[in-house]
Amino acid sequence: MLRIAAIDNLSARAYTLVRPQFEASFTGGTPTEVHRQLQSGQCDAALLSVARLAEHAPHYEPLGSFGIACRGKVQSVVLFAQDGVERLLDQALPIHVTQASQTSLQLLYVLCRQTYRRAPVFAAHAPHARARLLIGDEAISTSRPEYAWPLHYDLCAWWFEQTQLPFVFARWVVRRDLAAERKAALLEWLEATVAVAESESGQHRMTRRLMRQGLGKAQAAQYYQQVRGRLTLEDLLGLELFLRRQREESACRHIA
Repeated sequence: MLRIAAIDNLSARAYTLVRPQFEASFTGGTPTEVHRQLQSGQCDAALLSVARLAEHAPHYEPLGSFGIACRGKVQSVVLFAQDGVERLLDQALPIHVTQASQTSLQLLYVLCRQTYRRAPVFAAHAPHARARLLIGDEAISTSRPEYAWPLHYDLCAWWFEQTQLPFVFARWVVRRDLAAERKAALLEWLEATVAVAESESGQHRMTRRLMRQGLGKAQAAQYYQQVRGRLTLEDLLGLELFLRRQREESACRHIA
């Protein structure tokens, strides 16, 4: 039985549309929880946050050209703020960040450094923070109080404005020592899943799921048109640029 771990959020739900034709056990969780499962050797394949790719490179390799990418506004990785980013940085005001995703956190760090040449102050516990980074279902939920805050910064749109490249949030990886026929079976399943997600019926199914969370039909449809599971050459160029900038900025060394 193949053990598969996948991020459990809006962008990854396309990978639930097709059941594999082989025996498999699935576990879901936040990007950080998936990373921990790989650390402890609990899975054979995983949808892994790209900020963690280098850590797992000795034992895991990319599985085809599958992952999660977006070109422009993504809606599900958003900095909500009561003050502009420049003021937050000038006054060293803490930004409350989620510990569920290192990629989103490090993307915000890189964007602040590249745009303003100053590092943000991140806090894991800041009940009175004037800015919060939210991801996934939390970011897209219109019922959250942060939605009433005056400023919303979509990090993927910010990245695209700065680089003119898409952003890759996660990539499928597989154990390097897994048998070739098992890797082939995983690739076949991913191909089938992405094909359904790209189809009209698949888009309709995912849009309906998102509408149940309170989004209007147009906004829900736009979300799944923007997010894709098949990575292009342009996506991989964007990923390479992010990983290089991440290394250059030594992102997120200190969190209060």
